[in-house]
Amino acid sequence: MEPKVEPEGVSRFDGLAYKPGELIVYSSPLSPQSAEAASLEARLGVQKIADLREPGWHLYRVPAGKEEQLAQEIVASGLAEYAQPNYSYKLLYTPNDPYYTTVDVTGSQELQFGFMGVENAWDELLPGGCRPIVGVIDTGVAYDHPDLIENVIGGYDFSDNDADPYPDVSDINNPNDSDTDNFHGTMVASIIGAETNNSQGMAGVTSNLAYIMPLKVFPNSYSSTIASAIDWAVDNGANILNMSMCIQDTDGTCADLTSSPDATIEAALERAYNSGVISLAASGNYDQSFVGYPASSQYTIAVGATDNSNPPERADSTVWGTGYGSNYGDDLDVVAPGTDVLGAVIPSPTDPEPYMWGYGTSFATPYAAGVMALYISQYYAYSQGSLPDPVTATNCIRSAAEDLGTAGFDIYTGMGMVRADNMLDTATNAYGCY
Repeated sequence: MEPKVEPEGVSRFDGLAYKPGELIVYSSPLSPQSAEAASLEARLGVQKIADLREPGWHLYRVPAGKEEQLAQEIVASGLAEYAQPNYSYKLLYTPNDPYYTTVDVTGSQELQFGFMGVENAWDELLPGGCRPIVGVIDTGVAYDHPDLIENVIGGYDFSDNDADPYPDVSDINNPNDSDTDNFHGTMVASIIGAETNNSQGMAGVTSNLAYIMPLKVFPNSYSSTIASAIDWAVDNGANILNMSMCIQDTDGTCADLTSSPDATIEAALERAYNSGVISLAASGNYDQSFVGYPASSQYTIAVGATDNSNPPERADSTVWGTGYGSNYGDDLDVVAPGTDVLGAVIPSPTDPEPYMWGYGTSFATPYAAGVMALYISQYYAYSQGSLPDPVTATNCIRSAAEDLGTAGFDIYTGMGMVRADNMLDTATNAYGCY
């Protein structure tokens, strides 16, 4: 990791989507305090409305339309060392026509689990493992779904600032409207942690060995909201974070922040990393030749998506349609299945146990996060009580991946397909995971 550098100056505004009338600033202990700061705020016409959980970070209200001008003035005045927009983030799935089912769908799951060696990994599990907590930073989780109810623990709604992270539902009879995306977090959570061997619906990758912590940040999915969710998850025991999202450009696709990450999110991710939390994020869905943010952060594992061919290949526009495909680039770490992935969605009075098919890096990422949870449990059992740090975990998922395409790393599939069986191999430790 690069040494920590305190942010300074003004971050990028051009071409990026952000919340009108708000700025996030960073003030060091050397910045003006109390009365002097209040005087500067009054002169500039800005108002501090919240302190973020990360020390030194504050949310300001400013006149809409003057965000960039006032960011410059805030820094020039000495009120803060750094200022940025309250960037807007979006989910990374590509809507399909909803497909609900209660029939046997293990064929598709069996294929995708086979690509990742999941069933073999289950056979390799040692006794005495732990149950990692996976924080799902998303639209909330329908914790009353029969396939999730036993594996979801308490979380928080940072979008509405309350203790109930259930997805927003405007129409109880049609809660999975693709126009709202509200089902997205429930799908992600179920890919990781749906109950397994319960004679219902689908199987989760973790086979009942992980808890889901719902961290609702949509629809108000801004830098401040997401950073607060990351910090809360760290403080409340999360071991893994799943982020199936990217910062968005003004045209609604992923923005390239490779050289200038969102400093607010980056500070929260750095704290998570230094606290031992392993973060995974989706590379993006727009067939772009760069990895979206936060997947491009040095503190996350970037996950791309494949199709269901054998051997799997990067999901591109021939699979997902014009303008869509798994983002790729030098920051990509690994890939996982992301085409026609099954997930649970929000129950309704007419369909109390609904499921849906979807595709996108949004759904490849929880596959990788679920495999990471299995690895943490195995590491805990093998080491008799220790947890892998993010460096060890990242090296493991990369070295244990099954190479696809060009030998070694390539920009389209990273180090290759996530392989749970290789990561859980304590007998030979061929991939240096233990």
